[in-house]
Amino acid sequence: MNVDLCEKLFSVLADRNRLSMLALLSERSMTVTEIYTSLGIEQSLASHHLRLLKECGFVRCRVSGKNRVYSINRKTVFPVIKIMERHGYELCALSTRKNLSDMAVLDSIEHETDLIMERIEMLKAQIKNIESKGAANRVRRIIKLFRDDIEIHFIQEEEVLFPALGRKKISRTLLKTLAMEHKMLRLKLDELEMLAKGGGSKKVERIKEASKELEEMLKIHLRKEDNILLPKAKSSLSKDEIKMLNAAMHNLAR
Repeated sequence: MNVDLCEKLFSVLADRNRLSMLALLSERSMTVTEIYTSLGIEQSLASHHLRLLKECGFVRCRVSGKNRVYSINRKTVFPVIKIMERHGYELCALSTRKNLSDMAVLDSIEHETDLIMERIEMLKAQIKNIESKGAANRVRRIIKLFRDDIEIHFIQEEEVLFPALGRKKISRTLLKTLAMEHKMLRLKLDELEMLAKGGGSKKVERIKEASKELEEMLKIHLRKEDNILLPKAKSSLSKDEIKMLNAAMHNLAR
């Protein structure tokens, strides 16, 4: 094993901005401008991250007119990330004092909370400049990323966690409330997506209002999950029940 080479490669991947860039480029090829505006970071910082990704072969770059267009290396970076994700879900907690691998499904839901709030920050950064050229398209792309992330989160809860807790007779009122909030959040995302397809000053103001409403709804919902739902799940489900949830979640992801 080449320790120096592995250290270089993994250190480049171990950065949230660079991973977010790879997530964007997994959707399509993008220019530097599209990347840094989508992430809400400075152009110089985006260029620095892209240079590191390119040096390691994680992304490719081609010149198109005055623009540099970046694309992801699908032959290597996808398998690497998928292997690491699977390792994270199944094995990484074996090296800790507490065997958290049995809690993978709950830990993944907690992790997705951070990802969802990160997407909200990206969305807010773009909506601030919604009237600038190309901003509406960037908002639509971020809404799609956001919808994909939150839908995974919701489906894990609705099809795996909620039924398991319902069988334990744990706060059915709470489960119904959270499920109803899922429906309301989906409707709010639908509204935001429709608004982003149009134009005009009135729609711009409504987009800003709708994004604030979505953020507030999400914060309230996620607080209930973090402070009530997940603690109840961790305290009431046995290791065998959690293993069954893990298996159900992995089947769901296939």
